[in-house]
Amino acid sequence: MSTKTIAVDREVYMRLAGIKGEGESFSRALDRLLDYHLKAHTGADILTRLKSAPAPLSDAEADAMEHVVRLARESEAWGLHDLS
Repeated sequence: MSTKTIAVDREVYMRLAGIKGEGESFSRALDRLLDYHLKAHTGADILTRLKSAPAPLSDAEADAMEHVVRLARESEAWGLHDLS
């Protein structure tokens, strides 16, 4: 397996170091996080994943995002409103 070196801001490094598992490499932690977020298919999936993700948003930011999504869904003509 080949490797690449990337530069990240110290704050990003510290956040990643704080959420990687014990004994988990940074590469594996990044792969896990990317895999986790790229599997979301709907707005509800994304909101659910964001709520359980390691602090990408504050509670207020997540609530504001959920509110915007809810308003958008309520304005749609179709009846699928699966946010609860």
